[in-house]
Amino acid sequence: MRISYVTPMYNDEGYIHEYLDSMKKILTDEDELLIIDDCSTDKSRKEVHRWIDNDDYGYRLNFRLIQNTENIGMPKNCNKLIKEACGDVIVWSDVDYYFPNKGDIIRKHLTNDVDLLHTDYYKLIDDNKRRINVRSHFDRRGKSKIQMSTVAEWKSISLQFPFRETYTWHNLYFERFLRMNRDGVVFSHVAEPTTIWRRRVGNYDRHKSEIDLIQKQIYEEYGVKL
Repeated sequence: MRISYVTPMYNDEGYIHEYLDSMKKILTDEDELLIIDDCSTDKSRKEVHRWIDNDDYGYRLNFRLIQNTENIGMPKNCNKLIKEACGDVIVWSDVDYYFPNKGDIIRKHLTNDVDLLHTDYYKLIDDNKRRINVRSHFDRRGKSKIQMSTVAEWKSISLQFPFRETYTWHNLYFERFLRMNRDGVVFSHVAEPTTIWRRRVGNYDRHKSEIDLIQKQIYEEYGVKL
């Protein structure tokens, strides 16, 4: 089983180096790390090249950096990553997530009769001093409590369910999980944290009311009771 860890990047210079260091610990020789830079205006791309130059491991692993010639936004980047990935399995990975043991869990639990695997995750708080274990699930009403970077899915499923290009990042994966659930995708949950989320204060906090409104509209579209 070859795993493609796919990462959209835009203005992530403060996180990308630490993220790449963490990926070294879990990538096997057959896995790949695929990053797409959506025309960052900071030093993100430079930081990636500096990491490769300073660590020969960067030359040995199956690593690719795709540089967009224009900013195309998160939905199109995600769909582009799906097409570019060479692995049997796609793991969605933002730069503020870390995966201490995810590869082992995927290889053990993502079987041929499962389309998509999702796990629990840790949310770091208090300047990363404490961890809260968060359960990833659909509740009885069908509401999604799944984080994008807790998911591993077969590439065939990724191709079958492209991202809608009308949503922002915060509602992008959310709508997709509801669509998958509606259309009979087989989800499997492992009650074990495999992902660490260091939440970034930024756009989510500034636009939370707008994000919540769109999520409410999405729930109504899929007939999920609030």
